[in-house]
Amino acid sequence: DVCDNDDDGDGVFDGVDNCSLASNADQIDLESGPW
Repeated sequence: DVCDNDDDGDGVFDGVDNCSLASNADQIDLESGPW
């Protein structure tokens, strides 16, 4: 949905979410991904 600002439903808006396709509300990068 183009009006949905939180695609993964973790409570973090996609614009500032370090991984907008996987729910990770704490934003910790456990896999050391390139995002």
